[in-house]
Amino acid sequence: INFAQQIMSIPIDKEYLENLVDERFNDETKCVEWKSHLRYDLNQDKNNPKITAKIIKTMTAFANTDGGKILIGINEKNSTWTGIEKDGFRNGSEIDKDGWIRHVTEAIIYHSDQSLLDLISYKFVRYEKNITIAILTIERGVVDWGAELMLLPFREGTGISDTFWMRAEKSDVCLTTSVSQRRHSKQRNQPLHRGW
Repeated sequence: INFAQQIMSIPIDKEYLENLVDERFNDETKCVEWKSHLRYDLNQDKNNPKITAKIIKTMTAFANTDGGKILIGINEKNSTWTGIEKDGFRNGSEIDKDGWIRHVTEAIIYHSDQSLLDLISYKFVRYEKNITIAILTIERGVVDWGAELMLLPFREGTGISDTFWMRAEKSDVCLTTSVSQRRHSKQRNQPLHRGW
């Protein structure tokens, strides 16, 4: 990659991110969630495994609904670009993307079902120097027409019962009863209407 290509790639990436977080829509939605970091807790000024667990919960909610994107590296409270650098995954002066993804993978295996791994793609975008944003795209979970319930579980930890989540406007909603789980699964698995 030559110098001109490097210069051209910076505004394109920044413009791409700014379009994802457009001022007109300055908020989260049913299909977009913002997180400051993967594991770094701004309030405690240290890594906190509960931060990662919340992200995995949102991933299952997206997979259990219609899919979505999680932008990690933007502070949802004040809409500032924080980057993922404070998560501590470094390889010299660069982000250790493999280590970062490995952390997500291990957290998914601990907090959910391994099949969630097949529904995620990662993109790392440099917003500006020392501010890298991770974009996780979560596809809608597989629909098995013969299955009674095809929702991905979320569990807080070992020995704790699975819970099931769906995505609603701007938040994750727990499907607390087997009736609500079946109803959501049935609605979600309806074939899309084609035409009039």
